[in-house]
Amino acid sequence: MKFGLAKLLIGILLLAGAFSAGYMTNDLLMKNSDNEDQITQQPVYFPAAISQKIKAQGKDGATCTTGTDFTVVITGGNKVSDNPRYRVICGNFDSRWVKEDKITITGLKRLGPYSAVVKVSDNPENPDKGNIEETAFTFFKLKS
Repeated sequence: MKFGLAKLLIGILLLAGAFSAGYMTNDLLMKNSDNEDQITQQPVYFPAAISQKIKAQGKDGATCTTGTDFTVVITGGNKVSDNPRYRVICGNFDSRWVKEDKITITGLKRLGPYSAVVKVSDNPENPDKGNIEETAFTFFKLKS
C-alpha cells in the first residue's frame, strides 16, 4: 500500500510542476445573468512538458556517413527570437554561430563514433550572451 501512495504523491507533484510553467488567458464569449453577451477571460496553462527541447539529427534521419562530412538538422528549442542562431561543435570542427538550421560537419577522417554538441541561441546580435539551449548526439563514420 505504501508503494501505491508514493506513486500517487509523485504523480500529483509532477502534475503540479507541469502547470507551473506559466499561463496566458483566452477570451470567452459568455452570457451573463441578464442574457447579455459578456467577454470573460479563462486561463490557458502551458505545461512544462510541452516546451520544445532542441533536437539534432542527421539529414533525412541519417545516423552515419561513409564520407568526410555529415549534415546536422536542428529543430525545436524554446526560440524566444524569430531569428535564432545555431552552432555545432564536433572534434576540431566548429561551425561558429550561423543563421542556418542545417550545418554540415566537415573533415571526418577516422572510422567510428563522433559526438557533436549542438547549441541554439535566441540572441542574433551576440549569441554567446543569449539564452542558449544545448544538446549532444552521436553519429558514426563507416567504411565505404
